[in-house]
Amino acid sequence: MTALLLLLLPCLPVYGGVASWYGPGFDGNLTASGTVYESMEMTCAHRTLPLGTVLDIWTDGKPARVRVTDRGPFVDGRELDLSRAAFAALTHGDTERGLLPVRYRVVGRDTQGMLYGIGEETI
Repeated sequence: MTALLLLLLPCLPVYGGVASWYGPGFDGNLTASGTVYESMEMTCAHRTLPLGTVLDIWTDGKPARVRVTDRGPFVDGRELDLSRAAFAALTHGDTERGLLPVRYRVVGRDTQGMLYGIGEETI
């Protein structure tokens, strides 16, 4: 299965938009997936992708792999809310920027530890 995904990866659609990050005030809260939000985990929020979707996100550097565990962002013009760890991975530790143009691709599903979201929507 992994070899097949690697062969198909160049054919998968790439999306783009603006990402922000959310963190300190949300640590410890339950996410839409039922997991506890931790800003130092590689997670994100998206309005419509199924919970548990795994994304490769990139900007100028290497990609960061994240899992959709929450809903958002709830600000017009933003595509993703990244955890602090994911945002820092894309900006070489610079979380002062706040907003970042990104591109991303769906690469799989991981629903381990989730209470909600398994089979709830389609991409």
